[in-house]
Amino acid sequence: MKIGIITFHCGDNYGAVLQAFALFHKMQELFTSADVFIVDYRPIYIKKMFSLFRNRNIFYFINSILQLPFSLMIKYHFNHFRKKHYKYISIHNTGSLDFIVCGSDQIWNPLITKGLDDHYFGFFDGFSGKAVAYAASDGGNIEKDGDSNKIERYLNNLSAISVREKSMIPIIQKYHKNGIASIDPVFLPGVSFWTRNAQKQKFQNYILVYRVLPNDTILRDAEQIAKQTNKHIIEIRFGIPYKNLFSIKHTVLPVVSIPDFLSLFLYADFVLTNSFHGTAFSVIFNKQFCSYKINDSISSRITDLLSDIELTERYVECSVETITKKIDYQTVNEKIKQKCLSANSYILESLGKS
Repeated sequence: MKIGIITFHCGDNYGAVLQAFALFHKMQELFTSADVFIVDYRPIYIKKMFSLFRNRNIFYFINSILQLPFSLMIKYHFNHFRKKHYKYISIHNTGSLDFIVCGSDQIWNPLITKGLDDHYFGFFDGFSGKAVAYAASDGGNIEKDGDSNKIERYLNNLSAISVREKSMIPIIQKYHKNGIASIDPVFLPGVSFWTRNAQKQKFQNYILVYRVLPNDTILRDAEQIAKQTNKHIIEIRFGIPYKNLFSIKHTVLPVVSIPDFLSLFLYADFVLTNSFHGTAFSVIFNKQFCSYKINDSISSRITDLLSDIELTERYVECSVETITKKIDYQTVNEKIKQKCLSANSYILESLGKS
C-alpha cells in the first residue's frame, strides 16, 4: 500500500512543518508495511507567503533586505529538517498512490489558498485511489469561497472527513453526509517522540514568549510575571529584534531551528503565546501557560482545543496568579490519550485497516 499526505509542508512555519512531520510519523507507525510519502505540492501562493523579498511596498522591501541574513538562516533550518525527516513523492506520480490523506492545517482556508484548491481535496491527474481528510481546517472561512456547488463537489470527493475544529462540523454536514472532529496531528506521536526530537537544553529559568502576530499585551504580561518571579524572558521571533536588541532581561531569538523550537517549549517554566501550535506544544509538554486571542476566526482553533481538554481558563490575559495555578495534567493527558485513540481508529478505518 502507498499513502500520500498532502498538506502545507513547504511553508517555513513551525506549526505547519511539525504537524506534517507528526502525521507522517503516525502513518508510518500505523501502517508498518506501507510506503508513506509527503506529496510534494508547492503552490505559488505558499511560496510567495514565505519568499525572501516582500514587495508589498518600499518599506516591506527595505525591511526584507535588512532581514535577509536571518531569513536565509531560517530557510536553511527548515529545508534541512524537511530533507532529513520527510519522504517525498512528486505530484506527477500520485497515480501510484492507493490513498491520499488531506490535512492537517488550514488547507481548506480559501483566504490562504486564493480560493479553494482542489489538490487539498484529493484531486490529482491520474489518481484513482481513495482520498480522506484528517483534521483539516478552514480557519473559519471555507464558505467565503462563495461557490456552494464547488464546496459540495470537493467534499464529496473524500471518502471520509475529519476536521480539526468541532465548529466546522455543521458546515461539513451541509455538504457531506458525515464528518468528525479530530485532534491536531502534533498530539498523535506523544511527548516522548517530541522530547527525542528536541535539542538539548540551552536556557534555564525563563518565560517563553511566542507570538504569530504582534500583541503588546503578551509582552506587558510577560514583563510583569518575569519581574515578580525573577525569570528571564526568551522570545521566538523572526527577524531583527529592533525593540529589544540591547535588553538584558529579554532575549529575542530571531533564528530558531525546529529542534530548538521544541527545546524552548520543553524546558520553559511558563509560556505566553497567541499561536495554536504554541498552545498545543505547551499542553504536550505539560507547561504552565496562557493563550491570547487574535480574532474570533483565527482563535477558534485555540478555543476549540482548550474547550475539549477543559482548559478554557488558560485563554486569558495572564498574571502571576493565573500562570502559577497548577494545571491538572493527569486529567488533561487522559483526555488527550482518548482523543488520540479515536484518531488512530479513524485513520485505520478510513484507510481500510480494521
